Amino acid sequence: MHGNALRGTGGRTWCTDPTCSRSWDYDRLGNACGEPATHTITDAEGETIRVCDGHAKDAANRLDGAVITALSSDAGDA
Repeated sequence: MHGNALRGTGGRTWCTDPTCSRSWDYDRLGNACGEPATHTITDAEGETIRVCDGHAKDAANRLDGAVITALSSDAGDA
């Protein structure tokens, strides 16, 4: 759910989404996203990527022409 809502400083990271109060005592921004893939994003050129809820929400808000598709519940585990 965090996606582009993460912010950090001084080795600490937190989520700025108003529905989330999570924080971490390490630099999570410097790591790959560890959230489970829940959506596929297809860009205007047809390229696809699997992402978590937070990255899908961010893409829907910022990527023109992107198609966001929810994965079936068993596809996220693959």
